[in-house]
Amino acid sequence: MARDETTREPSREASNVSRRNYLRLTGTAAASLAAFGTGVTAAEEFQTITVPAGEVRSFSLGDGDTLENTLIDITADGAGYRISANGDGWAIRNVGVRGYFDANVDDPIVALCPNGGTGTIENVYLGDGGYDAPAGKTTGIFVHAYHTGHIDIDRVNVQGWAGNGVYASGPGNHDDHPNPGGGGTIHVTNSFAADNPTGDFRLGTDGSYCKNCVSKGAGRGYWGFYNTTKLVDCDIHNGIYASDGAWESPAVVEVENTRYSDTHTYVSSAEISGSSAGAPRDRMPSGVPTTAKEAASATSSTDDGSDSTTSEPDDSTPAGTVLELVAGPNTSNATYEFTVEGSVQKRTSSGDVAAEENDSVTDNGDGTVTVSGLSGNGYGDAFFVDGDIVSMTLDESKWTLRYGGESVSVDDLVLPNKLVIDGSNAPRRSSEYVVEFSGTARKSAALGSINPHDAISEGKISGRVIGGKDGYRYSGEITGFRLDGPAGVRVEEDS
Repeated sequence: MARDETTREPSREASNVSRRNYLRLTGTAAASLAAFGTGVTAAEEFQTITVPAGEVRSFSLGDGDTLENTLIDITADGAGYRISANGDGWAIRNVGVRGYFDANVDDPIVALCPNGGTGTIENVYLGDGGYDAPAGKTTGIFVHAYHTGHIDIDRVNVQGWAGNGVYASGPGNHDDHPNPGGGGTIHVTNSFAADNPTGDFRLGTDGSYCKNCVSKGAGRGYWGFYNTTKLVDCDIHNGIYASDGAWESPAVVEVENTRYSDTHTYVSSAEISGSSAGAPRDRMPSGVPTTAKEAASATSSTDDGSDSTTSEPDDSTPAGTVLELVAGPNTSNATYEFTVEGSVQKRTSSGDVAAEENDSVTDNGDGTVTVSGLSGNGYGDAFFVDGDIVSMTLDESKWTLRYGGESVSVDDLVLPNKLVIDGSNAPRRSSEYVVEFSGTARKSAALGSINPHDAISEGKISGRVIGGKDGYRYSGEITGFRLDGPAGVRVEEDS
């Protein structure tokens, strides 16, 4: 059994990684790219490395080496990559991987800093995922057990891997383990992980933490495997776990200003210290790349109000999408009412379009909130809506509606039907789907995860699940459907 896997997981010995040979990279028709130095530095310029079908491209970083501003395209069948970083002062920066990883390599990124060195992994997109390879469960980022120094992991997007998203518990120590780790620390900040069934984020050494990170999807959200680790300012949708049943390590997870759904400890000596700060928020931390191109070009379309430099979320900006209701210029006391399956907060600092004291937000006690108010003469109200609008009553001739900055109608907002693609019955298998429909559709964070694999175009929904759920609200009817994989499907009309 490998030193940091549970008895329910395959041995990591299959990867033939040892202290001596770990940087000797092999693969099917592997090509080697080493000693990257400064590479391409301009944000608007990046190199694209396209890996042919059946090949694995290898990158080897030692002391002071940098791999940056690079897009690795592995969309060809069986194409893969292996990035190995071993030394002091190395950096993996502005790197995006395009395509689903289906090569026979268990850990595409393996990192460590021996002898107290430091390393950096920042602005990296690994959101297209990877499968359960014959060599072992694929993991987005793997920190080797021999790591003794410090690694900063910042603004990483890692989704849909067969094993862990960020697997960095190996350096942890436990008295009963036959091969203790090096004790090196890892700080994961401003990052997003989803649908990695073994664990989204996994740490195991004193001084290691996740800060301003979001975990959502299948499997364990955060796993403190050994020693004492921390969660600060995080949103963990799928549970916090402490310790492991195989080694019975007395792991401690300390939580601070963190919102989570539930907790699990494998042994009585394990501990989760602290309490939840509320319901986990659906958000993407500021600066996280959502595509391979965004990562390679050092650009980002995400901004949740968090400060990616200080890692402190801005709690003055509530979660959700802004809904504005603006009364016509020649109206007086025009009324409205709408109900949301989720939560609503008033936006009070938006000039002439701001919710006021006479606008009410009522919790119905069944997971829905009803909002009512009135306005007139060109003024209006605004709210942060975090969930699905399930009903709305108003005279559209008297109102202009904007949702997320775009003009919409009531029919655009109120989508009565639910569609859920549920892959939780097969946590390590991919299911791809295409749905044709009449009407309008919108992704629902209340029903499932939101990630860049899913797309809504004119009359068509397409996406992929690996162990998690995708959920949509839609109007009209489903006119065509194709599913490739074991996921289940649920359709609810007028719900």
